Amino acid sequence: MSLLLEDILCDGLLMEAVKENSIITAIKTKRVIKIYYEGDENSGKGYRSIEIYCYGISTAGNQVIRAFQREGVSATKNGNDDPFDNIPSWRLFRLDKISSFVNTIQYFDGKRSKYNPNDKGMSRIIYHL
Repeated sequence: MSLLLEDILCDGLLMEAVKENSIITAIKTKRVIKIYYEGDENSGKGYRSIEIYCYGISTAGNQVIRAFQREGVSATKNGNDDPFDNIPSWRLFRLDKISSFVNTIQYFDGKRSKYNPNDKGMSRIIYHL
């Protein structure tokens, strides 16, 4: 197992709850975030590296973020059982399913294709790029 510098720098900085100002700051500064996503019984639990583009309330009434997942585990499959086979990709993450939220030392440029600031997965958008 290899350790990344960001893993060493982020060690011990896990947040118990994701706070709104942390999400908005991550969007404003275009900081890459490392999360641990609990998901549900059908999803792959684990760490993900994400770029957050939008924060709001889902059509189901949950606080969510629309993010581009750069790497990590995912439950969405491309016809096989490899949870890493369909990354990178756009994802919608529920905040109540995120058990850790850590700033990394990386930034992104905010120019991912297929980003829609009028996200149809959200009934209300609180903040977006």
